[in-house]
Amino acid sequence: MTVPRFEQINEDEVGVYLLTNRCGRRAYLLGNDYKNGDLLDYRRDWVVKWLESLASVMMIDILAFAVMDNHAHEVVRNRPDLVQQLSDEERLARLYPGFRCSEKLPEIADPKIKQRFLDSPNLGKLKRRLSSISVFMAKWQEAISHRANRYEGCTGRFWEGRFHCTKLLDSL
Repeated sequence: MTVPRFEQINEDEVGVYLLTNRCGRRAYLLGNDYKNGDLLDYRRDWVVKWLESLASVMMIDILAFAVMDNHAHEVVRNRPDLVQQLSDEERLARLYPGFRCSEKLPEIADPKIKQRFLDSPNLGKLKRRLSSISVFMAKWQEAISHRANRYEGCTGRFWEGRFHCTKLLDSL
């Protein structure tokens, strides 16, 4: 029986999770496109760049990942213990830059956006997002789907649905 994600992920403690997401509408992330036979392996760079970009901003350790033709697996560790040690909001401003990023998150935060986070009454709640696995996957899936849809000249869902999450019992 599948355990609901909210019962598996405790946002307040460090945990290691296996995340899986599958392409929908018979789309392919890598390999040969079934419609026209195009080789889509250039998208591997998209995945690697986005994972590196998110790891540099978020308090999520990417321990391993595998990208298959129509799905991807990531083994990640959330780090809520490190979020409380952050002194500035540079990471938040980079994660939410105020525009849609298509290739990677910005290297440096815009000072105006950074100030908006500093002035926010919900700063603690916003900082917790930096170690949220759901935010991590939402940002990753959104970026890849927008870029793939643009290249394919279509709109709509690229991913089949919400990601699947399994808590790994042995910590790495």
